[in-house]
Amino acid sequence: MKAEWSGKTKGRNFGQKFLFRVLKKHDSRRLYPLLHLVTPFYILFNPKAARGSYSFYRRALGFGKLKSLRYMRRNFLTFGKVILDKFAIWAGNSRQFDISFENEELFTELTRSDKGFIVASAHIGNFEMAATTMQYCRKPINIIFWGNESETIINQRLASFNKSDFHVNIIRIGNDLSYIFDIKNALSRGEIVITNCDRLAFGQRKTTVRFFDKEVSFPTGIFHIAVTLGVPMLFISTLKGIKQRYDGFVAELKCEESAKHDEKTAQLVQQYAGLVEEKVRKEPLQWFNLYDFMKV
Repeated sequence: MKAEWSGKTKGRNFGQKFLFRVLKKHDSRRLYPLLHLVTPFYILFNPKAARGSYSFYRRALGFGKLKSLRYMRRNFLTFGKVILDKFAIWAGNSRQFDISFENEELFTELTRSDKGFIVASAHIGNFEMAATTMQYCRKPINIIFWGNESETIINQRLASFNKSDFHVNIIRIGNDLSYIFDIKNALSRGEIVITNCDRLAFGQRKTTVRFFDKEVSFPTGIFHIAVTLGVPMLFISTLKGIKQRYDGFVAELKCEESAKHDEKTAQLVQQYAGLVEEKVRKEPLQWFNLYDFMKV
């Protein structure tokens, strides 16, 4: 399958820096009304993303044509709100948000151990909200970034999260395989590795599992590393609620000890896909995998 996702946040550096300045002092909700003006143009000039969103509601959820079009528009509006909330977090303005977590103790227990572990998330809701609650953690955190993300976004995220007693590192994925050694080294040091696992790009290894009653491929690499190194793996999602509330969820991904290596990897991928599906069915407007995922 040809990769259709570039791994880069939309927008030019000037616009990104402008948002950082505005949202550092003001609540993101003040800019929400502007999204009704911006969204039609975003849809018009991003036909692949529009087709991907429409296709998901049409093919995965089985909506009719008109309903799929309505949901596509609402999907982009919700996406815009989440993006503004992300920029507010990156700008250091997190006090406006109310965040709670289900099963947070699963994460807390692992942070108290000497062993490294992996956090698998997805492009649903707003994972940046989860990151704000991780700042009590004394383990270094390594976030996997695609190599072509803008320097403005990367630097601002690092500045917003790094504190004197809390350290975030970036592992860039480029055209070579050096990032694999960076991931393994971080885990061997007892650190945390965080990555989204629901977008297939750049010729990644993949595993086909059941997802919305279809056979869909997910990237396998990080699950393969978890099995190979024998490190724990968590699924974490943070969904946007009413106003500025976010509801987080943590679950442990497990495999059968007696299974073979490839079977263990497939089991982890299937559990992950099942949890992603569960959360998307709960909040279908917060699926932000904006390319034709169902044909992967």
